[in-house]
Amino acid sequence: MEKLFLLLTAVLLHETGHILCAVLLNIPFSGLAVRPCGAVMTFDFSGTAYTREICVHLAGPGTGILSAVCALLVFGNKAAYFAGLSVWLAILNLLPVQGFDGGGVLSCLLSLFLTAETVYRVCRAVSGVTLFFLWTAVLWIELRVRAVLTLLLFILYIVILSSNNRKF
Repeated sequence: MEKLFLLLTAVLLHETGHILCAVLLNIPFSGLAVRPCGAVMTFDFSGTAYTREICVHLAGPGTGILSAVCALLVFGNKAAYFAGLSVWLAILNLLPVQGFDGGGVLSCLLSLFLTAETVYRVCRAVSGVTLFFLWTAVLWIELRVRAVLTLLLFILYIVILSSNNRKF
């Protein structure tokens, strides 16, 4: 039960980072969807500069890494599990996959130079390649260690979720 609480705390801090950044930049919050693997927040980025949108995307992982460092500094080794969860959540969200913060950052960066249609196609391709390598790595680990079936199912869930997501 304690580990679930720590996971929920890490997710809550991650999402709070997005919200605080959006509030500071006057970007309206327009929705929240809770899924089995976390929350998906929606902001109204219309009329917002890409640099400000990138800040909102990076605020969640940044908050997670900052909270991990602070927890380790304050609580030492007792906070190692929470710190690991927070950093893992940040790294996972920075992958250039549709629906993740890294996918949003990639989309914004490409939008500075390419047309919307080209950005969409490049982001879909990068997302697919990233998920393929992630799936392959987890499958290899599963076959070698036989201990991460939950992780394999989680990655499958991400692949399905990403394939249903038509927008970055």
